[in-house]
Amino acid sequence: MNRIRLIYIFAFFYAISLSAQTAILKGKITEKENNLPMIQAKVVVDISKGLATTSNVDGNYELKLNPGTYEIVFGYIGKVDRTETITIQENEVKILNVSLSDKIYDALKQVVISSSKFEKKSVRKP
Repeated sequence: MNRIRLIYIFAFFYAISLSAQTAILKGKITEKENNLPMIQAKVVVDISKGLATTSNVDGNYELKLNPGTYEIVFGYIGKVDRTETITIQENEVKILNVSLSDKIYDALKQVVISSSKFEKKSVRKP
């Protein structure tokens, strides 16, 4: 009798797991300037729910999501973050390839280098 109950419990949980349909979002993240893959680029859907990943050595990423509409943020240090809004259906495999461009820092546009042939000493006054 216990075996029959165990079989029913197993079948029940198996049926529940089948009803929780998910979709897959995957793609490749590259540099816009030279089309090279970006290693460890971030892909964030909702960090509070653990819906985030990073790209692998080939720039590829993959996320399993529930059906719905999501705002995906792609980013990398020194690159401009890119936000894409997607709608994904049940059992869909959506491919979203992204290119990230360089950030331009205004403070680093000009560098001034100066020198002098005379030695300068600073004197402290008490």
